[in-house]
Amino acid sequence: MKLVFFQVGKPAICLVNKMDTDNDEQKYQEFLKQLNDNRNEEHLKNLPPDCRPDKLIDFQDVIPMSAKFNPVSVNFVKERLRKVIDDVEEKKRDSDQTIRQLTLSFNDAMQEKNPKIY
Repeated sequence: MKLVFFQVGKPAICLVNKMDTDNDEQKYQEFLKQLNDNRNEEHLKNLPPDCRPDKLIDFQDVIPMSAKFNPVSVNFVKERLRKVIDDVEEKKRDSDQTIRQLTLSFNDAMQEKNPKIY
């Protein structure tokens, strides 16, 4: 099985469920290898040009879990999602604040260079 992850502009977390099955750890390690191989430029060159993504998903985290048999893993996912969402919002607020400050500075500079004539 080949995995190809296409462009996503939002933060993403990869959840690997069914970690309660036979050979789950081996399958998980194989999945991680495939995931890393897909980030390899040589692997992407094997794809037809019209199927090559411009940007790969940059996962914030890859989390193995068992939704059915391990409630601790489900709670960990909830906490991790909350943290990622909060971090993204904080960065957005910081960016918005920076833009406001730059806009005010620019407006002040323009007023100094172009005095009003009454």
